[in-house]
Formats: sequence, C-alpha cells, structure tokens
Amino acid sequence: MMRKIIDCRVRVPYGEFLKSGFYSDIPKRVKVADSKYNMHLPQSVFEGSMEQLLKEMDELNIVKAIVPARHAFHIPNSEMEQLLVDYPDRFITFAQVSPLDGQKALDEIQRYVVEGMCTGVVVEPGYGQQEKMAVNDERMYPIYAMCQSNNLPMMLGYGGMLHPSLKLFQPVDIDTVACDFPDLRLLLAHGGWPYIQEMMWIALMRKNVYLMPDLYMYQTPGMLDYAMGANTVIKEKMVWGSAYPIVSQKESLQKYKDSGINEEFLDNVLFKNVLRFLNMTEADL
Repeated sequence: MMRKIIDCRVRVPYGEFLKSGFYSDIPKRVKVADSKYNMHLPQSVFEGSMEQLLKEMDELNIVKAIVPARHAFHIPNSEMEQLLVDYPDRFITFAQVSPLDGQKALDEIQRYVVEGMCTGVVVEPGYGQQEKMAVNDERMYPIYAMCQSNNLPMMLGYGGMLHPSLKLFQPVDIDTVACDFPDLRLLLAHGGWPYIQEMMWIALMRKNVYLMPDLYMYQTPGMLDYAMGANTVIKEKMVWGSAYPIVSQKESLQKYKDSGINEEFLDNVLFKNVLRFLNMTEADL
C-alpha cells in the first residue's frame, strides 16, 4: 500500500496564481528548475491545468496539499475559499495577512479562518510587503495572539531569500516568539536556512515549532543536516513541502527519499508530522 502524503507548500495553477511569475514565464521556470535544482517542471505547469495537477497528486498518493495565499503575487484570501469550493477535499488553505495592516489583518483572520473555510494563517514579514520586519516585531504580536487564542496553525516565511538582510533574521527572534506564544503552532517555510543547527535546537526545545526546508533540501549546503535531524532530534518536527510549481512534486519527493532520511521516519515527514502541526487526525482529512 502506498503511504499517504501531504504536501505542505503548493501554489496551484488556478486563478491569480496563473498570472504570477510561477506560471507566466515558463521558459524562466524551466531554466531555474534545471540549473538550480537539477529537476524538471511537471506537465501540469506547462498546461496550467488543475486537472493534471490532481492526476499527478493521485499518482503519488498526495491526499492533500496546503496552499498558502501570497500577497506578493496578489493572491486574495477569497480565492483560497473558492479553491476549496471548486476542488473539495483536496486542499488545505492558509490565509495571508500583513502586520502592516493592523486591525484589518485581524479582521481577515476572523473572516477567512475563524469564521471561514481556511485552516491557518501565513505571514511573510520579511518579504512581499513595503516594510520588512523581524518576526519579533511588536506589530506581529496581535496576529500571534489571535492565532494562539483561536488555536490556528501559522506558517511563517522564515529562511532563504525571504529576508533582505540577516539583521531581520536572527534565530533568537523566532525563539522569542515561540516562548512568548507557547501554544501557537509555527511552521517555518524554508526551514530557517542557513541557520540550520540553531533551528534544530529551537524545534527540539520548543514544542510548537516545526521546520519545512522545502527548496533547501535540493542541492543546498546543509541539506544533509536536515536529513540527520529528521532521523534524530526533530523526527516529529520536520515536514515536506515541494514548493510546486518551482519543481515537480514527484522529483521533490524523490530528493527527500534520497536525502538520507531513514525509511522508518519518512511517514513522519510526509504525513504524521503535518497532522500534528495542523492538530488533525487522519479522519479529519
């Protein structure tokens, strides 16, 4: 029997996503996938086809994919709800908010997550907004407080090229947030790269912090450390996100399987840890 899989980071060929750089410049995307990651784009990207994506997911037994909205590409939260209507039972969506919006951000969470169809909240404080900020900026705290009080999972863009300066991206900042909001489940997209050892310590010590290396498990310095962590100290804290459509889900999965993660822990990374982060059981899917 094929193992069940949840992909934690997918930008679907749907709505405003199709107008974004993910799909509007396919030759560039082909070049990036090949030269940077030694991978290929799947047929669903070339076709811009949801039906083909679902077929590719079925072939891999990806039972759900998490789709985060993204303000940098003008993806509205309303579209995240419509995706769930148009393709029921295949996706989990996260509404994006900006700490620069103050009360409006809290209103968006109330409308689209607390009272709406989205499951969680995504924030990218160092990317895609006019003023970049650190995760422990005081303007982030009302969002954290609302998510914690409503038991909402949060995905944070935290690592890689999602910050313009290391000054805004120090490990102690996320550790401070995790301690200030101990019941707020945090998933760090890009896995906190390049501060891998520090992120391992934080995920080990803080029960509420999960790591998603996504693109930084592909031909990147430190990827073997992530794999070692998944086998040892953070075996219940690391999850898989393909970062589709930058690369194919099929090749991304193979990269993770070839990374050094032991077979006995793959189910954690690909499925069980995601359920834990979402506070769901298999019956909830």
